[in-house]
Amino acid sequence: MSTATAKQISFYNSLIAKCAETGAFDQTVLSTALAEFPARTVSDASAAIERAKRNLKVAEVKQANAMQAPASDALLQTGTYTVETETGHRTFKVITQKADADFAPGETIIQFLSGSDNESDYTGFAFVKPGLRLQVWKRFASSTSLLAAAAVLTANPEAALKSATCRRCNRKLTVPVSVHNGLGPECAKKG
Repeated sequence: MSTATAKQISFYNSLIAKCAETGAFDQTVLSTALAEFPARTVSDASAAIERAKRNLKVAEVKQANAMQAPASDALLQTGTYTVETETGHRTFKVITQKADADFAPGETIIQFLSGSDNESDYTGFAFVKPGLRLQVWKRFASSTSLLAAAAVLTANPEAALKSATCRRCNRKLTVPVSVHNGLGPECAKKG
């Protein structure tokens, strides 16, 4: 068996350097392989290079999968939330579009309560991206009070009031006092 050529050694060294840069391999294993390399034969070097390529591809796939799958704590669950701010409260609904939707299939959208019907009067204003980052639509980019309230929700979703329903009439509650009491204002008057 012949010893490795200068070209093979150069390729192997560059592969090891790339692996070291990306953190794809354990540094101890790399150092050991590099120290042993000059004594290896061409066939040993070729086998080592193929193993290194496979390991690098596996590491790259794992890294790509980790980037695509956000941590569960970095997601805003679908539902209706009410946040309290210095100027009052704001109610938001978080939905995920169906995969076959005409508009933004599969995207998570945040909407704000824009009318008096707590069930259906919601207007979308942003996409919710991984890490609870909002991608605000141009039309709403200057809506400072809306965006400030949404920032309260995305900064700490656990602190927001998850909407409940009235114990008496089963309507959706969005006003903080009503959510805490479990009764809407009309049902609370009835006693």
